[in-house]
Amino acid sequence: MKNLFLFICTQIILTSAVFAQAPKDERHKERKAKMEAMKIGFLTDELKLSSEEAQKFWPVYNEYHAAIKTLKKSRKPAKDPLEMTDAEANEQLNSNIAMKTEKLELDKRYIEAFKKVLSPQKIIKLEMAERKFKKELVRKIRKPGEGKQGPKNRE
Repeated sequence: MKNLFLFICTQIILTSAVFAQAPKDERHKERKAKMEAMKIGFLTDELKLSSEEAQKFWPVYNEYHAAIKTLKKSRKPAKDPLEMTDAEANEQLNSNIAMKTEKLELDKRYIEAFKKVLSPQKIIKLEMAERKFKKELVRKIRKPGEGKQGPKNRE
């Protein structure tokens, strides 16, 4: 477990060093990769994954999120609802329901896949940890300097 944690920390540090030297056009991709590394460390820690569990879990998890990403990309961008005809609005509503149904089926399929590599308790903990990570990420984005040095006195 310690080796896995050290590996993840090393990857984050190396990734950060590379990000510091990258051109501006690549910053979005780099930030995304950094967030992914942070997420891996966070979830690994929250779930208390053993090295063996982590080796089995991460490929399934990555496949699941790739499937979700593909599903989201297939969604048609919505127009402003006030500019839609009734037919277009009904089509959009039906499309939304179809996508939610596909997402539910995807969740069912991958919960079964996760059961092969994690206990049911850790699967529930995974869902909670993902929400916690998102909440922490939003908090850090909203208040990036908080917790580092405190507010500066501007008198």
